[in-house]
Amino acid sequence: MPKSRVVGILAGKEDPLIGDLIETINGTNDSGITAELCNVSELDIDMEIPYSVIIDRISHVFPYYLQYTKHALLEGTYIINNPFRFYVDKYFGYTASREIGVPVPDTILLPPKNPGKGFGGDSLQNLVFPLDWKSITEKIGFPAFFKPADGWGWRDVYKVHDFGELMYRYDQSGDNLMLLQEAIDYDHYVRCLCLGRKYTMPIKYQTDAPFHEQYVIDHQHLTPEQGSRVHNYAVALSDVLDFDMNVCEFAFRDGEPIAIDFTNMVPDMQPESIRWHYYEWAVVHLAKVAIEYVDNPPEPGVWKSAERLFAMQR
Repeated sequence: MPKSRVVGILAGKEDPLIGDLIETINGTNDSGITAELCNVSELDIDMEIPYSVIIDRISHVFPYYLQYTKHALLEGTYIINNPFRFYVDKYFGYTASREIGVPVPDTILLPPKNPGKGFGGDSLQNLVFPLDWKSITEKIGFPAFFKPADGWGWRDVYKVHDFGELMYRYDQSGDNLMLLQEAIDYDHYVRCLCLGRKYTMPIKYQTDAPFHEQYVIDHQHLTPEQGSRVHNYAVALSDVLDFDMNVCEFAFRDGEPIAIDFTNMVPDMQPESIRWHYYEWAVVHLAKVAIEYVDNPPEPGVWKSAERLFAMQR
């Protein structure tokens, strides 16, 4: 089990974020907590992990690091974010959202157009085919969004305007799991940083603007009631999904926020995009969460440390 009071940073080259995060943790507490880049070599099942907390911003794209963070969790290290939930799972997110009362667009998950190698004959005897496209499209309507269930960064997101366009995109989707989702006609859009499942910063976001103009510094873009609702929704979503570092996106229709995307486990924290004002807030509060978790880590929602698993079995 980790003995030191060290926060490990597992990340790619994210300048200036990583340096600023380490400097902030090292310079803003008087309890002996320090931060450093994680050093990862070969993984040995007998290895000890020297960190109380790890902030992970890269293992979702480098599986070797994911094995390291899972090992660390079993050793008692708290991982931001939980490695057993560190993947994009949009459909589960939408169903979970409905269960906790956060409004989301009507959404349907479609089976893959091409099931993939090794599937055929009776292998998929449980799958109803053909799909009832009439009921599907009547529920969702047009226009609609057709997007990957594991998507990120607006990758392969298409707005389809009729059945023919939907069929064309579906035929091109191969073995990908795709979502068909109601298009919300919104008048305001917000990306809300949520850290530690309690600190939030709702930012005005212009989806159609050039990259460097998408985030807008505006401290009056929400009413107090709207701000409170966005905060509560972002905290509830991050908590049920077991994310300590997340961005939740909301489209406002008739003044009411609808959750559009909230599985952003490695939120953009580059000052050139989110603006220096929000960047500084993000660095301070992510550092604050890590420092708090050294002494008071929450219980992971998925899987436990070996010590906790053993205690549960006694």
